[in-house]
Amino acid sequence: DIEKHDYSDIIREVVFRMSVLFEAAGLNHPQMELDENVIGECDRFRVEQVIGNLLTNAIRYGMGKPVFITLTKVNDVARFTVSDQGYGIAQEDLG
Repeated sequence: DIEKHDYSDIIREVVFRMSVLFEAAGLNHPQMELDENVIGECDRFRVEQVIGNLLTNAIRYGMGKPVFITLTKVNDVARFTVSDQGYGIAQEDLG
């Protein structure tokens, strides 16, 4: 189900829908730095699913510390990141 979408709109909507999870975990809503008009052709449902999974992991494993979201456009490619202050993945498990 591929259509053109503004990724910043998708991110804001997912964060809004997940706001109750952030509140239940005692977290502020994520700090967002989103470039506007980052348009791409995608399956919106799947992109929402990926964003939701990353945010759920940040809530679960971020040790109660702030979550940051960025969206940038780099060489006509959308780059989306979720950062938290959790303990991460052990070096031996990265492979």
